[in-house]
Parts: sequence; C-alpha cells; structure tokens
Amino acid sequence: MMSEYNTKELLAKYQITAKKKWGQNFISDSQLTKKMVKLSLIASDTTVIEIGPGLGILTAALAEVAKKVIAFEIDKQLVSVLKERFKDEAKVEIVAADFLEVDLSEYLPKINSGKVVVCANLPYYITTPILFKLFDSPLDIQHLSVMLQKEVGKRFSATVNSKDYNALSVITAFKYSTKVIMQLPKEVFFPRPKVDSVVLLFSKKKETVMLDETALFQLVKTCFKYRRKTIYNNYREVLGDEAAKLILEKAEIGLNQRAQELSLAQYLQLYEVQCGYKSLRQD
Repeated sequence: MMSEYNTKELLAKYQITAKKKWGQNFISDSQLTKKMVKLSLIASDTTVIEIGPGLGILTAALAEVAKKVIAFEIDKQLVSVLKERFKDEAKVEIVAADFLEVDLSEYLPKINSGKVVVCANLPYYITTPILFKLFDSPLDIQHLSVMLQKEVGKRFSATVNSKDYNALSVITAFKYSTKVIMQLPKEVFFPRPKVDSVVLLFSKKKETVMLDETALFQLVKTCFKYRRKTIYNNYREVLGDEAAKLILEKAEIGLNQRAQELSLAQYLQLYEVQCGYKSLRQD
C-alpha cells in the first residue's frame, strides 16, 4: 500500500499551488474520499474513470478497491506529481489530457470485462460539459459518483417549470436515477471554495430503447439553447420555420411553450415525431 499523505503535506512536498483557471480546490480529508469510494458501488472488477485527480487523494482510495483506475489530468505539473506518486501502482493509469478533448472510444479495448464507473471531484467551472460528454459516451457507464457544487446538484432532481430545470435535467432523467450520497461543507477543501458541495450517485436505468441517444440529446439541447425563447424559435433555427412548426404540432407541443415547460415524456414524443422511432423504455 502506498504512503498516505494529506493535502497540505503534498502541496508542500511538491511545491504546488492551486490554479484558479482550472478551478482547483483539493479535498483535504482522505477519510472523506474513502467514504466516497465506499458509497460509489466500486468492486474488484470495476474500471474507474476519474477526471481531475489533482494530487491523487481520491485516486489512492480508488486504487485500493478497483481493478483499474484511468485518471485524466490537464495540469502538467500535477501530472508529474501523479506519475511519481503512482509509479509503482500498475492498476493506475495517468493520462495527461483535457478530458473534454479525449476520444473515449479509444479506451474501449482497455475495458474488456467488468463494469465501468466514474468517480471524480469535478472542476466546478466545467461540470456540465463533462457530464454531457459522459452521458453521451460510448462507454457503458453503470454508475457515476461525482463531487460537485451543491447548487449544480439541484439541477439533476429539478422538476418541470422550476428555475433549475434544464437540458441536463432531462438527459439525466432519461439515463440515470440520482441521489445525494454525501454533503460536504466548503471547509473540507483547500483552498476553500465559496460554496458547499455534494456527492451525487447516478445509477443507470434498465431500459430497452430503439433510438439514437446522440440525436435525442442534441434535440433537447437545441430546445434549451436560449431559455427565454420558445421551443419553436429555438427549433426553427435548425429545421426552418415550416418543418419546426409541423413537427411541434404533430407532437402536440404548443408553439409558445418554452423548453422548461416540457417533461421527459414530451421530449421523447417530440423525438419520435422527428425521427420516427419508438421508445421501448421499460420503467
């Protein structure tokens, strides 16, 4: 087992300072990361995707239980630290890359069996694009356990017509059930952020669906492109006036309705009209 350090010891040892441009707030309590791993449904046959491993506090806890950990880090200075810390840990792979630019299909051959789980302390400033990428990933991700800003976490359980309801709310509801498994005050991070955090566990829904998920997700994002505009005004930018009007009318969606007024079922109805496929979801 590798030596255990706390955050301040590692920062001092490697002369690291947190970089605001990458939203670096390092969790300072290794016991909390171990609790997060315990609650994240990770088994000995699990390959874990970690985004933004930072100093490797969570990475070390993951390596104790997972089959393999693939950790993506954008900060070259931290990459050097991570490769030094885990040089003797064969099951940990450190990838020096911007996760948003990574082609995840290249990692399919490395995941031959077992399940794929995401476990990460996500950078607050790019939480949403990272989650969109994961939801649309070619990897069969069974669970995501992610630490994120408390206010962002509200969007995943947001209901129709609420201020937090957005495209991510709809896409999440289609693919995953969610629950809060931990609540973390800002005091457990260094440097201390201005907001509290939560850890959300996303569990993939069992479903049989005959549709193109990428197309569905793009449709939802198109409808939410400009929140103050009607769906018709957003939709016609892509399809043109007449086609947009015809499809919305067939889907029984009013031309004056806005994206936040539609439920997941209505978005599936809209997709079916536009693409001609039928949802075979088994709830």
